[in-house]
Amino acid sequence: MFDIDDGFPVATATINLVEEKIDKDKVFIKDYSENKGMTEALITAGNIHRGIHGTVKSGFVNIDLYQLTKKAMKDLFNE
Repeated sequence: MFDIDDGFPVATATINLVEEKIDKDKVFIKDYSENKGMTEALITAGNIHRGIHGTVKSGFVNIDLYQLTKKAMKDLFNE
């Protein structure tokens, strides 16, 4: 995620779990520690759909899988 005014990075919303095979319209969201509230912010912004599509344990936390919206797919992949 980047600041809208200066373009500098401000947060990383997703987690790359290379051992997990997921469709390109799905993302694992980091919603703990300093990212608490990230899921709701992404839903409100219209980037992911409400509703968990799966959960994976990673270390000491469970990571939830969400589906990207058509808007997010267009922004990310020009689809």
